[in-house]
Amino acid sequence: MKRLKRLTACILTMALCVIAGHAQTNRTKVSDKTNSELTDSLRSELALVKTSADSIPILYDIYDLANYANRYETGEELYQVAVRAKNEKVQIDMLNRLSSIAMSMYQTDSIRLMLSRIESLPESPDKRIAECLIKSNLGASIKFSSEQELADSIQVLLNEIKVSKERGMDRYDRIARMFILCEYLQGFTQGSFLTEYIDRLDAEISQLPFDQAVAIRNKFYASAAMLYLRNEQFEKAVNADRKLLSTIDRIEAHNSKSERKFYDPIINRYISLRRMIKCYPALSEAETQAIFDNIMELAERNEDIRCDMEVNPLPEMALYMKRREYDKALPLLKILANNADTLYNKKYYLRRLCEAAESIGSHEDLAEASIEYSRILEEFTDLKTAERLRELELNYKYESLREDDAEKLRSHEQWVTTLAIVASVLLAIVIIAFIVMAVRLSSGKMKLARANAKLLSEGEELRLTTESLTKARDCARKADTEKTKLVNYVTNEVLNPINTIIEYSQIIIDNAQGENKAYLERFKSIIDMNVRLLLGLIADVQELAVVESSTLPVHRVPVDLNAVGQDAVDSILPQINKGVEIQFHPGGDSKKLIYRTDPRRVEIVLLNLLSNAAKFTPQGRIDLSVEISAETGDAVFTVTDTGIGVPPEKAETIFKRFERLNPEIEGSGLGLSVCRLVCHTLDATVTLDTSYAGPGSRFIFRIHPHE
Repeated sequence: MKRLKRLTACILTMALCVIAGHAQTNRTKVSDKTNSELTDSLRSELALVKTSADSIPILYDIYDLANYANRYETGEELYQVAVRAKNEKVQIDMLNRLSSIAMSMYQTDSIRLMLSRIESLPESPDKRIAECLIKSNLGASIKFSSEQELADSIQVLLNEIKVSKERGMDRYDRIARMFILCEYLQGFTQGSFLTEYIDRLDAEISQLPFDQAVAIRNKFYASAAMLYLRNEQFEKAVNADRKLLSTIDRIEAHNSKSERKFYDPIINRYISLRRMIKCYPALSEAETQAIFDNIMELAERNEDIRCDMEVNPLPEMALYMKRREYDKALPLLKILANNADTLYNKKYYLRRLCEAAESIGSHEDLAEASIEYSRILEEFTDLKTAERLRELELNYKYESLREDDAEKLRSHEQWVTTLAIVASVLLAIVIIAFIVMAVRLSSGKMKLARANAKLLSEGEELRLTTESLTKARDCARKADTEKTKLVNYVTNEVLNPINTIIEYSQIIIDNAQGENKAYLERFKSIIDMNVRLLLGLIADVQELAVVESSTLPVHRVPVDLNAVGQDAVDSILPQINKGVEIQFHPGGDSKKLIYRTDPRRVEIVLLNLLSNAAKFTPQGRIDLSVEISAETGDAVFTVTDTGIGVPPEKAETIFKRFERLNPEIEGSGLGLSVCRLVCHTLDATVTLDTSYAGPGSRFIFRIHPHE
């Protein structure tokens, strides 16, 4: 947890540097002493200015020349001058900048002051954007005394964001809360839960007017790029940095029009380009070379960048690795790995050090790097495991809130139903009573009219009650959908530990020698077999969840059924028992059998049927055939095996979820259930051929023609 907090503080500082534009005046290549002289000269010029409005451009130049530590004082002075000049645009700009500086120093009271100041200004798009950023800075500046207090605050934000649209919350307020949530999550976890909400925040920001929300996008893309890179989501990181560079261009163009001659975001550009070239696995060689050339152009203009590249030769390393010039990349990787300041960077560089050493045959470097990489992987796995546990606990509490809401909806639905029944009974009684009164009292027409009006009113109330019941039902369905998402989330999270098991077992084999290697290979094969079984179960559960949630897409295109059948047979070969022969019998007079359907869904059904046949056929043969019915136009696949067979009375039972014909044979009992659900979506059927005399069994997969 301490390591995460230190990492979060580092990320926060870097993001603030990008947002606040802390780069010094590199365009003119002046020294700190020259900056001081320029500032003194500007102060002398400022003393001669007669109006507050004329003072603002000079104070902006002084602000741009000031180092980051002194900018708060200069910014406050510029704000006060803007107040006297009644320049609301400059006031908004400086309040936003001052809140960012205060956040970096955890000065919560100062940020509250900025918020109260901006709330007093007239409404405008610029005010709403700055108010959003200041609110997010206020939340991020709060210090927590314990991990539990942080978790509780995250829980509150999750619930507020969940109900924000229902309660009509302003989009800027929702974005501010999501900024704070992502900031809190960085101190809690660096995994998929944080990535999910970063993606949601990106979706919210994309709805804002592009030409107005540059500052919000600038802040978001800087944070998002670092997060994606840390999780090695290279494509997302590159896209975020490309968008960040675009916002930097817009800000620089705006400042250029404002004649701010001392503003230069060269350091911001360098940080972004350096981060992009670190994502070289997601770049082409031409893209990597172009980014490297841009970095070198910046280095020629700025001494700080040149010094940084000498200490951390990341751009050169990335270019050499992309060119596969591993002998040149290896010494640079050693420097970078030794200088790595975080666990994530250490893991990144050691992994590529192993790759380079193995490629050029440097066994000594490979052995040393592999040992260190193994140690880092163990530490990284412990860290990620702790993060996953925290995420699952947080997600469990979040889902519990949703279940409570669903329970309230069900209770409300029962109450509404009871009310509707009572209202119906009362309505019937009222009608009967008024009919009797009409028969007995001909003079009661006036009363009957009033009663009819009341009856109409109650009918309207009944209609409104029915609409409320319909909304409650829809909310309950939505809660069920969220439950399905949770199932998918948990199954996806299982894949990370499985991949770690595979990687560790391979490292053990690679480092074993002599007889130990052959001895360990047997255990490795056992691990691989069990991993395949577990991956199969995860795939079945995920496929089942997708189909049941009615989100399974179907894309019908002309497809060669013979090719699909042959691919399915080829894919299932590793699962076939020794002594079992498998053969595909193509249909049609030519080599191709074209039919309009979804090849991916057809392949899912065939793979499950063939896998089922492979499990229950210890010896003999398995046959897959396909043909087009001349009578109905159906595409008909048959899967025939010589296995243990299926009793006719089990013809429908075997398609139920978790139904297993022989419990002693490994399997989840989901394969045939998935087949039946996919067929329902595909407008197809899958059945057991009860007329087949054996030996073994035959399944018929029939796809109906579709326009």
